[in-house]
Amino acid sequence: MKRTGNHSHYENAVEAYFIEKKISYMAINEGKKVFANNQKVKNFDFLINSKKSVIALDVKGKQFGYDSAPSNLWENWILEQDITGLENWQKEFRNNGVNIEPVFMYAYLLKNKDQHNAFKITYRFKGKTYGLVGISLEDFKKNLKVRSNSPKSVCISRRVFAEITKPIDHFI
Repeated sequence: MKRTGNHSHYENAVEAYFIEKKISYMAINEGKKVFANNQKVKNFDFLINSKKSVIALDVKGKQFGYDSAPSNLWENWILEQDITGLENWQKEFRNNGVNIEPVFMYAYLLKNKDQHNAFKITYRFKGKTYGLVGISLEDFKKNLKVRSNSPKSVCISRRVFAEITKPIDHFI
């Protein structure tokens, strides 16, 4: 079940969640860069065939608070290439007659049981507990702000992010 290559415990936990919940998915090899329309495109992590739609899922693993900053909750920054990658894949699929829904899935590593209450869905994997939420690419783009220019990264205010994300089962 462990994905090969440079995959994190977050992605491995998400894949184990899919298997346990009997969710149809295909893991994507992020190590191989793909060309679409003559440009290099960042891969997403999973293609999900849900009852609602086909989903291109990009997993983002974050801690829910840090030892040095325990109130640092709902961290959600991503690189601009994460957004352009999903946009390019959506366009590529659409050009081939397939509509996909691009979604960022955040797997938050929870530090203590009190944090579980912030999530509708938690999942225990190899002794660690993760809170699982998602946000559509469209909703992320509507609410983003620039975080840094080097590397180019964006985020959503943590308060807004906590309000607009949905439990991952909303998407899958």
